Amino acid sequence: MEANRPTKDDILEYLGLQTRKSAMDYAVPALGIFAGGVAFGAALGLLLAPKPGSELREELARRAHIGHNGDTSTAKSASGSATRASAT
Repeated sequence: MEANRPTKDDILEYLGLQTRKSAMDYAVPALGIFAGGVAFGAALGLLLAPKPGSELREELARRAHIGHNGDTSTAKSASGSATRASAT
């Protein structure tokens, strides 16, 4: 006979009401969408990268090493020559 007893949701529906959603009911889907967007962006970035990974890592390491000694004039001239060399 308990199958005939109305539940809380049945009573609220009869009154035209619904249960209140918690903050987690909104946060979990939003975080899922955000994580999906991050994964999509990372995959798109890898697909559209202008250089292979090894070349990009070498260039970043070279630029980090040049800029690490604190001499900004060297870093500017090195990056300028790298830009000119890749443009030709």
